[in-house]
Formats: sequence, structure tokens, C-alpha cells
Amino acid sequence: MSKNSFIQLGGSKRQAPQNKRIKVTPQTKTMRLHLRINDSNSTLPRLAAAVKNGEMTPLSAEQLSVLLSHACQSAVGKVSKAVSEAGFSVGNFDPHTGLLPVEGSARLVRQHFGATLNEYLDERGNAFTGRKGVLSLPSEWDISDEVAAVHGIDQRPKLQPRYIDAGVIGVQPRQSMARSWNAKAAADHYGVPQNKLGGGWSVGFVSLGGGLDPKVCERANARLGLSAPKITIITVDGASNSPSGSMDGADGENYLDSQVQAAVAPLADQIMAIGPNTVTGFANALLALAKHERKPRKISISWGAREDGEWTDSDRDLFDRALQVCMAMGINVFCAAGDDGSSDGAKDGKAHCDYPASSPWNCACSGVYDNGSVVKAWNATFGGATGGGVSLKYPQYTAEQLLLQKAGVKLPVHADTGKPGRVVGDIAGIADPATGIEVMAPNGSIHVIGGTSAVSPFHAAAGVCLDSELGKATPDFNATLYKLAADGKNVCMPVTKGSNGAYNCNDGDVFNAVCGLGPIDYKKFFAALK
Repeated sequence: MSKNSFIQLGGSKRQAPQNKRIKVTPQTKTMRLHLRINDSNSTLPRLAAAVKNGEMTPLSAEQLSVLLSHACQSAVGKVSKAVSEAGFSVGNFDPHTGLLPVEGSARLVRQHFGATLNEYLDERGNAFTGRKGVLSLPSEWDISDEVAAVHGIDQRPKLQPRYIDAGVIGVQPRQSMARSWNAKAAADHYGVPQNKLGGGWSVGFVSLGGGLDPKVCERANARLGLSAPKITIITVDGASNSPSGSMDGADGENYLDSQVQAAVAPLADQIMAIGPNTVTGFANALLALAKHERKPRKISISWGAREDGEWTDSDRDLFDRALQVCMAMGINVFCAAGDDGSSDGAKDGKAHCDYPASSPWNCACSGVYDNGSVVKAWNATFGGATGGGVSLKYPQYTAEQLLLQKAGVKLPVHADTGKPGRVVGDIAGIADPATGIEVMAPNGSIHVIGGTSAVSPFHAAAGVCLDSELGKATPDFNATLYKLAADGKNVCMPVTKGSNGAYNCNDGDVFNAVCGLGPIDYKKFFAALK
């Protein structure tokens, strides 16, 4: 096959991993990848937008599956025939992700997708396959219109947990600590309804590694005088529940997410989905929650990466699709906005946003310092600052943010380009480790943890408390909160002090690119929803 007989896949370009390279990927290595089938009619985003706008009632997973399968049926057949004739084995199409699983040797992957493959070691010494360059499809297959992207060839760890451990109470020096909150006290502080405590509903969160011992959560809630929720742990794509017994890495994130949700909504069923730290593992973990029999209406994500860093355009498109599935099913997803200020960890001196928080299909959660009387944007304490800003990859304000503009609110522009874009975040909550959240470790010690990872599970659980209080699922948070603010009935508390680097909070702000609308006053929100 000549070099000119390939068609490049847009949005697939990747730089080689910066990890240690150990060898060329063996030709005989079996590789599992996924071809994302193109829906030329944009069925899913249209359905998601209709549910978001209140134009139709949320769909069940089964209803959505039928509609999406029908939209892609002919394309799936054509693609399956082409790749199977080339020597690949083909699995079952998943209409929710739009992914068609394909398996074959590294030789076949190199030959037909133009992939440059090598083996690398991650920070923990685990080997993974990485690639560089642009992927392509053989022109003779004649499927370039049917295949939107190819995922799964590159297996480098993609995301990082968004939390900062400020230390153990009574052990480490805490001169910078103003105070700490347990999650129940934080819920009381923000007026979260605590009559039904989420009873009869469920809440979920996504994990990308490590594990969780539910007994630790039980002991943590007992410390607060609360009963323990029923915790269900599900795994996808070969991941396992493997708690290490420490608070390092993914385990610390898991205990933070679980205990915040459990303390705010102790009578709600809690579901944790663990997937591999890849874009397909991430999407499948989120969708496993969305399709779970307990039907969680609120899900939190405390993992992210710079939107223009590890994420390719096609990667973001895939995960946007998973978020759209949630929206079409009436599920609110709350995502941490990042813990590295306006740079989001980049070293180029410019402003960047974190993904998936920058997606227009989620409720992005920024962070504040809150000692009970003083509230300001979280910046610099313990080496972090709230993420936030204006997206480079989503160059339009969301429909909800345009409601504010129509009401006379001046919307932020990108600090470097001066151009508009999706503004991150939407809401805020306690994230500064100096006023952080108390989390019990497996050994019983109490850690004070901050980061926007503390904000997303808080709002997911608070939303479930609203659901149980109202006896119905609360509508899309963003659509509701922005409309209330645009109508002069703001139920959030705007943050008017502080910055995250390139973006500032100013006196008189209703909305800004650091903390969005600000923390929610749940008493006011509940009254507005009744």
C-alpha cells in the first residue's frame, strides 16, 4: 500500500509521551482499539440540547440506545466489513459512546492506521503503549466519512486527581490553616436541605485508579453522628477496586469523593465507577454510572487535564459524547475546574482551562477560601489555586452564559487572546486547603484536603438532597442557575475578592472567570425550585 493511499484523521495528532521509552512495540502484541462511528445527523447532541432546554423529557438508557443505534446502523455495517476483511476482529458496537471495538496485532495497527508505536514506563513503573504523529485510514477502505476517530492505541495515563492534602490534624504544622470543615458542617453552612438526606435517591462519582474500602466511609460518617450510605463499586474495561491503604494518589481522591458525598447525603445510595486512566476508560466509567440500575441523577468527576495538553480534539469529542448521553438522560455532571490557577499547570506563561470542566456539557466547579465569614477566590495556599478562565477549545459562550449577557452582564474574554469562549467555572465551593474538608484515612487519621475535587462531589450530593426534598429530579443546574441570575433572582453568592492569576474577581461581579456565579445558597435555591 503506497504512502499516498491514506486519509489522515483530523484531531488525532499526538506528541510522543515524555515518559521513559523502553522499546519498540512488538509486532505480535495484541492491541484493542475503538473506532468512533460518525453520526452525520448529530442525533445525540440534538437530543441532549432538547433535554437541557426543557423541550423534551429525559430519555432512558434503552430509549437512547435505540435512537443512536438506528442513526449509525449502516455506517457500523460498512466499517465492520472493511476492518474485518483487513484481518481485525470486530466486537459489538456501543451506541452510547459510538465506539466499535476492534482487535488486532501491532503490525496490523501500524500497517492500516499509520501509528508509530513504542512502549514506555509511567511514574509508577508500569509499561504502556504510546504513539506519536497523526492517525490515518486506508483510502481503499472507503470509510473516512463513517469513522470520526480512532481511540485506544495510545494508553498513556491521561488525567490527574484534583485535590491537595494539607496534612493530618494534630500531626503536621498547620500555621497556614485558618480552619477546617467536615462536609456535614459545610452543607449546613451553605443551607443544603438536611431533612431527607438524599433518601430514595442515588449519587455517583468516577474514579480512574486505586480503590476504596467502604468501611472507612462508615467510620468517617460515624464520627459525624451519621449513618453510612450503601456503597456500590463497579469496574469497567479491566480496572479493579484495589485500595492501597494509604491516602496517596487515586486513593486519596476516592476517599475524598466518597466521604464528601456520604456526609452531605448519607441516606442516598452511592455508586463509584472505576475505569482505566484512558479516554475510553474515562468515558465508559461515566456511562456505567449513567446506566446503573439505581439511576443516579447527579455524578461528580474530580479528575482532569489541561484541555490543550493531553487531550486531543478527538479525545474531547469522545468524552463530550459521554457527557451528552448524561444530559440526554437528565443527569447533571459536576466537574472539578483544576487546582493550578489560570495556567492549569502549563509553563508557557499563558492562561489555560482544565477539561472536562471546560466542556459546555457539565457544571464546572471552581474553588474558594471560606473560613465562615471571609470568602475569596482560592489562590496560592499550599501551592495551589482554583482553575478557571476562558476556554481556548470551546470558542463560544454557553447558551446559559449568553442569558447573562442579554441581561447586561459583561462576560469575560480570554486573558491572552481577548476572545470569547466557554467560561469556567459555573459555580464554586470550599477548595482552599487552608479552609479544607476533613477526610478520614484508612488508618483513622483525619486529613484536611482541598482542591476543586472537594467541590464537585459536594454539589453532586447537595443536588441529591434537593431531589429527595422536592420528590423529583432537579433540572439542569446550569440552565436553572444562570436563568435565575439573569432574571435578577440569583441564588448564588458571587465572589468579588481574589484571583487565580490571569483572571480577577471584582467588586460588583455577578459572574467572573474565576468562580463563575459563586457558591450556591441552597436555601434560596430550594425556595426557587419549590
